[in-house]
Amino acid sequence: MEFGQLTIFSRSIPICSKKEKGQIKVDLGIKKQFMILKKLMNRDDVQGIIHCGDADREGEVIIRLIIYNGLKSEKPIYRLWLPEQTEETIRYGLKHLKNDSDYDNLFQEGLTRTYVDWLYGINLTRYTSIKANTLIHVGRVLTPIVGTIYDREMEIKNFTPVPYLKVESKAETNDSFDL
Repeated sequence: MEFGQLTIFSRSIPICSKKEKGQIKVDLGIKKQFMILKKLMNRDDVQGIIHCGDADREGEVIIRLIIYNGLKSEKPIYRLWLPEQTEETIRYGLKHLKNDSDYDNLFQEGLTRTYVDWLYGINLTRYTSIKANTLIHVGRVLTPIVGTIYDREMEIKNFTPVPYLKVESKAETNDSFDL
């Protein structure tokens, strides 16, 4: 069965992969940034690396895949955990760095969620495409975002200008809204 550029050779569902596959898109800009990071991390005056990824599962996965798999540093790695980015929490976080290994469970949780999202997405995309006889992408984040974009596009397309009145006053209120 053929859907645009996608050819489905089999209707077998579910698709399960025994190997985790993840590759970083390779283009000149990304390669250049990786080389800069690698050079900085391997300098003799750098004694350790501070992992400053987002304070959540996805942030943990992204930075670890870069540091451990992409750059393969042997230097100690510390975690800067910032639930918010105020000057106070940044200063506190820098004074209380933890070993990155303290967050191993969060990393495993993030990897698991990434893999499960992929499994759901690939299987539901395949299932809905076979049922609809056309390619329909399905994913945990993709579907609601596409729906929101579509709804907004329809609002713009179907927009009808309506006259309105604007109230202006020269009265001074001293920023008070008491009536």
